Amino acid sequence: MSLNYKEYEDFLSDDSFLNWYFRSNDADIQYWENWLTENPGQKHLINGAVELLDKIRINEKEISQQKLDAAEARLFNRIKQLELSAPAKVITINRRWWLAAAAVAVIAISLFLFKGLLINSPSFNTQYGEIMQQHLPDGSDVVLNANSNIRLSKNWNKGENREVWIKGEAFFHVQKTVEKTKFIVHTDKFDIVVTGTQFNVVNKQGKANVLLKEGSITILTRDGKEIDMKAGEYYEYVQEDVVKKEVKTENILAWKDNKIDFDNATLNDALLLIKEHYGVNVKLEDESLGNKTLNGIMANNNLDVLLTAIQEALQVQVIHNGDEIIIKP
Repeated sequence: MSLNYKEYEDFLSDDSFLNWYFRSNDADIQYWENWLTENPGQKHLINGAVELLDKIRINEKEISQQKLDAAEARLFNRIKQLELSAPAKVITINRRWWLAAAAVAVIAISLFLFKGLLINSPSFNTQYGEIMQQHLPDGSDVVLNANSNIRLSKNWNKGENREVWIKGEAFFHVQKTVEKTKFIVHTDKFDIVVTGTQFNVVNKQGKANVLLKEGSITILTRDGKEIDMKAGEYYEYVQEDVVKKEVKTENILAWKDNKIDFDNATLNDALLLIKEHYGVNVKLEDESLGNKTLNGIMANNNLDVLLTAIQEALQVQVIHNGDEIIIKP
């Protein structure tokens, strides 16, 4: 659960942190509670980010559109009266005041709408150990891996671009629309633009990658670079760049069938996957055990069964007690 966040603003740009703050997503709430427990030395950063949000958060009840329209009409009517009755000098002063007040109002309304978008936008999430298939409003399908979340933009049925923000891992099967609207998936490191295709995307723990199974997609990097992907290609975010790598498609997509395909993977790699999937803490009594390698396909729909398979494959002792796993020689 290591994050390379050094400023308060880093947390404010993280959708999962905002979900935790607004208590709008159970998986994100659990993730950040665990993160706080495991990273007590960075609690001051969390407190600073929360303080900033507290200062700008609006706690008023939601105002109806009718009331907003009426208030706007009264405001502009008052401005018009001032322009007709007041001397030019006074009008100038009042206009300056109005501009300042308008700026404050715009900021306040924007923050209100921002919070509303986070809470009211359609979203789907999975718990630790859960895999879920979801039918989207445009006819597309998505399979969410464990401890993952997607949030949709609101106007999917209005001929506008379909946008998705993802935390975790998901496999998308995107349908084309009559209007040929784009389907855009946002990660922390890059965006993915498609029209109709099948692909797998990961965005978690500072990692971001995409595997294209069918069709074509375009990756848009933060520095403005465009990468056109072909079926079977895999790109990963590495050291501030998006690079192409050779992978086995069946290894990447094994999770969809509740399996893990270990291909000369170290025990350390396996335990990281288990930690992310099941939300447990793992301890190696002998650090050298982490270099042992695993090969083969193992079931991943039951933690105890998976641990037993690893225990037998590596000839180690695995003790599972609640949320803690201890591995001994």
